[in-house]
Amino acid sequence: MSDLAPGSITDVSGIEAGHATDESALTGCTAMLCRAGAIAGGVVRGLAPGTREMALVRPGTRVEKVHGILLTGGSALGLAAARGFATGQ
Repeated sequence: MSDLAPGSITDVSGIEAGHATDESALTGCTAMLCRAGAIAGGVVRGLAPGTREMALVRPGTRVEKVHGILLTGGSALGLAAARGFATGQ
């Protein structure tokens, strides 16, 4: 358990997390990794959300595990950040 943030997602064995913020642009991103893979599901809400590959985690798909999740801000800029996340850059 982390002494800095007890009860955080990183208390779960095998989960890694990181965050970056661009204060001048008022945006940021949070990445969560599970190198062994994990079952995933999600809900998209909002009036104009931008998503990438969310359809893969809906019920009935053949994707059994995901290895990372990226949460971003900044609209289309956030979607562009996912390219680096997906390729490990």
